[in-house]
Amino acid sequence: MKKWGNDIKKEVIKLRNIGWSYPMIVGKLDVPKGTLNGWLRKTILSNEVQAIILDRKRNNLIELRRRAWTAHKNYQNKRRFELETKIRDLTSQKCFSRFENEMLFIGLWLGEGFKIKTSVGLGNSNADILKFFVDLFCKLYVIDGKKFRCFLHLRMDQDDDVEIKYWSKILDIPRGQFRKTYFDKRTLGKKTRIGYHGVCTVIYHDAEIAKHIMMTSKILLELSNDRVQKI
Repeated sequence: MKKWGNDIKKEVIKLRNIGWSYPMIVGKLDVPKGTLNGWLRKTILSNEVQAIILDRKRNNLIELRRRAWTAHKNYQNKRRFELETKIRDLTSQKCFSRFENEMLFIGLWLGEGFKIKTSVGLGNSNADILKFFVDLFCKLYVIDGKKFRCFLHLRMDQDDDVEIKYWSKILDIPRGQFRKTYFDKRTLGKKTRIGYHGVCTVIYHDAEIAKHIMMTSKILLELSNDRVQKI
């Protein structure tokens, strides 16, 4: 076993008394931790030095948490990228038939749409979802684009002219087809987060198309229930 001189022991005690941690001393002097325990067993640290050591531990803990969060975030981003790449590869060569597109539309309508006998409609704050709904609807059915009616539900601090312009551009529906904006009085005095454009509702009045969609969804649900029971 290696023997350590008094000079090294004095240096260890000196470093400890100015707030050095055991790992820091080991790294500088290459003295085993067991030896440090023996030399420093009776060392009493001042309140100031104890505060320095405690503060360093807290900072180290914060740094460890930051690194752990960064590593977790990087892992999640990697997994998300891998998943997105896989799905894009599976769907990039796929050309959906009219039937498949209508099933997509029916599924979206069942989950989010208005169940009205004379109209087809959906409201959402997500512009991508609402655009997907409108685009699919226009592709699937013979419609008159002038029959679309849109309504905005906004917070009190939002500008309806600005938001109508935003949704009109996203949905490719003229501003003239937007009706009276509804403001939520409960939000008075509350600041709206950046990027929120309210809820836009799109309605198309056509009883025949509405009946077709409702009947198709009814049959689809019956078939799905039958298949689930057979599993």
